[in-house]
Amino acid sequence: MPKLSDLSSREVAVFVSDLSGFTKSTRKYGIAHTASAILRMRQLVHPILNARNAEQISTEGDNYIVVFGDLSDAVQAAWEMQNVIQKHNETLPPERKHFAIKLNGVGIHFGMGVTVDQDGNLHGTTFEVAYHIGEDICEGGAIVLSPEAGALVRKSDRFEATMVKPEGEFFRFEGNEKLDMEIDIVACTDFRYMDKRLAPFLQIGSGTCSDDIVTKANAEITVKFQSQHTVVMLQIDESEVAELHDASVATVALHACLSILKPVVLKHSGIVVEDKLFVFDEPVSAVRACVEMRREMAAEVARGTELRKCLRATGYGVHNGDMVVVEGTDVHWGDPVNTASKLGQDIACEGSIIVSDTIEAACAAELSPGVCFKPRTEKLSGVEFACFDIDPVEKSQPSKKHCLVRLMCWRRSTNKPKPPSSEPMPSPTNKPEPPSSEPMPSLTNEPEPPFSDDKPEPPSSEPMPSLTNEPEPPFSDDN
Repeated sequence: MPKLSDLSSREVAVFVSDLSGFTKSTRKYGIAHTASAILRMRQLVHPILNARNAEQISTEGDNYIVVFGDLSDAVQAAWEMQNVIQKHNETLPPERKHFAIKLNGVGIHFGMGVTVDQDGNLHGTTFEVAYHIGEDICEGGAIVLSPEAGALVRKSDRFEATMVKPEGEFFRFEGNEKLDMEIDIVACTDFRYMDKRLAPFLQIGSGTCSDDIVTKANAEITVKFQSQHTVVMLQIDESEVAELHDASVATVALHACLSILKPVVLKHSGIVVEDKLFVFDEPVSAVRACVEMRREMAAEVARGTELRKCLRATGYGVHNGDMVVVEGTDVHWGDPVNTASKLGQDIACEGSIIVSDTIEAACAAELSPGVCFKPRTEKLSGVEFACFDIDPVEKSQPSKKHCLVRLMCWRRSTNKPKPPSSEPMPSPTNKPEPPSSEPMPSLTNEPEPPFSDDKPEPPSSEPMPSLTNEPEPPFSDDN
């Protein structure tokens, strides 16, 4: 059972930041470029979060997920994050502008019911709202506040009411030069909050190192940290549990379901990197694991308690390619993670499994005919995904050729001569008839119906069934 840190007894502000454009830039410039930009962002922003009294700091890819005890501190930190990224981008020379950090925005919500599990993951309605704003509502680097947070910030003595502007059902925060701001564009050699093994990424991401240093850094990343993997990203919807119960109950139920799925991952030689991120060496193993996880999840919901039935695995995404992995950190990034996340967490629904075209090409032949690949095309974040829905073929319709073969076999089996019976077949006069002198019927001829005293039934008016819908022959004890 997960060990929980309970913040639900008091109100807190949850801050969720998001960067943009990484799926596209990773495909264009490579994973070292993407990882360098994310890590440089962390190096610039982490000192701000600590200076503004953040109580809980966690990261998820290019996201910062932070808890503040004071709403004004959260808004101030978001404003300073926005500005330090802008100033960093201004220092980049023209030939390094593609290393600019693109802030999609910061979402902030204020409320109760936040729980932090032993892995540093947040749960609860307050977190869910902030995450939704940061990931789905923000754009163009905006700071967006929930209605509750916006109303409180407008009354704050720390900010002018004009800085908080209504925008639909939310509020946009726009600071000005009157707002005190303490930011510093730290050097890429500042390792106060960074692992020193990340130095080559930070050298590239700074945009100020010489070409020779960047070349050596890229070579070091390739040798030490880059490898090929297949990634599965899973999405589990726990919102219904969170609404019916408190955050701690939802967290326990989620971990109970994940405890059922993780043995499936290990069975297929996978590695559990995060709760919903699994890594495999082979695409075939990843797809087989997804099919089995979906089956296990459905079975668990069917036999589980009402609480378990509220948890649904809404999707599984699978992609493969180059990743950078730094052991002991949360750096396990690359196009496989980005694309698997888009397929499994943004596109998939109702428990569907969606795989990329490279996964289909790598394992369709080996998995056929047990798995059916159905092509589809999706566009998300300005990127087009050629992908496939996959479904296990439980009971496929037989082909016409298959039906013909089955029909021939049935006819041959029913035309076999019967062994001599110990009792003669009765005739209409109840006298035994002599054995028939007619030759044995051909294997290709239909068998004669057995003689009966019953009056023959009139022929059926129903049409003869098609070959593709031939009924199974009746069970017989005849050899």
